[in-house]
Amino acid sequence: MSHDFSDIDILFVIFLSTKFGITILLTTITFTISKKVNKVANRWLTVFILGLSLVFLIDPLREFNDNFTHSLLFFCKEIIVFLIPISLYLAVHSFVKPIKTLTRNDVILCIPWGVDILLKSFSFFSEDVFITENEWYQPWYDIFFIAFCIFTLVKSSLTILKHQKSIRYLSADVYRIDLKWLLYLLLAPTTLIFTEIIFSFSSSYTLIYIADVVEFLLLFYMGYHIVLQKEIFPYEKTQLENIDKVIKHQQQPDTENFALSASKIEEVKSVILQYMIEKQPYLESNITLPKLATGLQMKSHFLSYFLNTHFHKNFYSFINEYRVEESKKILVDPNKKHLNMLGIAFESGFNSKTTFNTTFKKITGVSPSNYRKQQTTN
Repeated sequence: MSHDFSDIDILFVIFLSTKFGITILLTTITFTISKKVNKVANRWLTVFILGLSLVFLIDPLREFNDNFTHSLLFFCKEIIVFLIPISLYLAVHSFVKPIKTLTRNDVILCIPWGVDILLKSFSFFSEDVFITENEWYQPWYDIFFIAFCIFTLVKSSLTILKHQKSIRYLSADVYRIDLKWLLYLLLAPTTLIFTEIIFSFSSSYTLIYIADVVEFLLLFYMGYHIVLQKEIFPYEKTQLENIDKVIKHQQQPDTENFALSASKIEEVKSVILQYMIEKQPYLESNITLPKLATGLQMKSHFLSYFLNTHFHKNFYSFINEYRVEESKKILVDPNKKHLNMLGIAFESGFNSKTTFNTTFKKITGVSPSNYRKQQTTN
């Protein structure tokens, strides 16, 4: 069928094609990254972006063919739409789990996708009108799909927030592995959902053009964070098993209980405190629970349990209190006056000035600079 395209229409088609090209590039980049860091999570992220690319491919093709909704390529796009939010959800869960396994809830989440495939397959091969073009079915389908996307995004966001609490029991430098970037990344599909609402319920071309531009910008935002990600659990398999126990213990505190006598508790306390004084592991910027446990010749989940139960602190607080005490000594040391705040942060075991300032003020109630001034005045 012939079409008369204006210059604006041609530019719009070029824009849509560019958006598709960017998603293909992002798919390739994410797949390459999946071979190096966070392997399982990035494979699911690859599936998510590949699904988006197929959706974006349909937009420019529709401009050239009025009967495109009856093509096999359109059918392929339609049967994977539910896989897009599912794959993002599975990517998030793979990021936060030390040991990656599919659970019963993960399988249940795929049921709507299976039903969707069956309905669309039956409609495509046996009816003249595709099911999503049915005037009665289409609005309800859009509402259910958007609700499903919102559900998976909320569930994914809550999972990341829970992870941000759990890692304080594993690391003293949570800002590298708190997955804040992934929480921000969820803003992208959230915005995509709202643009999908615009596409589904609005006939305003201005709104549709704006939504397309927003999607275009979000692709760059996603790519930036994907490229900069770090390995969340860079440990050996045996250590991962212990870390998994630590996380499960924090989420279900009664799952494991170590029966220790009063004398044994005091003995273990003494061993830990002596080790902290002699070895000063808190000065290592990359100290983690497994590293400290190895030095103490203890299991990671036992050490985590002991710190929580008998020191009433998580690993993050335990290590950073030692670092703050060390920084206090440096701040009042006449021989260390030449050090600026960044230098003092590094000397104390912190990875950055921001982390140092935030942690110091949280524990002491004053900033490092004010603390130094107070001590100098006194």
